[in-house]
Amino acid sequence: MLDGCVIDGHVIQENWAPQQLWQIASDVVLPQRWAAVKEQAAAQAARPAHAQEEGTEGLTLKHTDEDGTTVTGTRLGDGAADVLKRHGFKWHRKNQYWYAPGSRDQQADTGFMDAVAADLRAADLTVTTAQPEAAPSA
Repeated sequence: MLDGCVIDGHVIQENWAPQQLWQIASDVVLPQRWAAVKEQAAAQAARPAHAQEEGTEGLTLKHTDEDGTTVTGTRLGDGAADVLKRHGFKWHRKNQYWYAPGSRDQQADTGFMDAVAADLRAADLTVTTAQPEAAPSA
């Protein structure tokens, strides 16, 4: 049994050790963590949803033969997911990007890519498109 003590201004009762640990967690640690989360949420709410973090260039919409049509650079809550789902994109968990199913080993559908880019821009997102160059004629 441990003696009572004061931690960050909270009196921890003289009690059995596991109960003291529980009291320290619930009276000291958890309120500090909740305060930090509230501050972070308030800072995020103050920042506009379309504002990009420094050093990022927004979303990149591109087509390659290997990956097909993909979108990279999204963040949770930026509004891109709803737009991309409407266009049939799926989230690739392993590679961490959105992709258009059935677009691998196909030619780029520039009309589709332009429509997706326009809808993303309408949602106040910055989009860079990287369409492949046309194959030279022989």
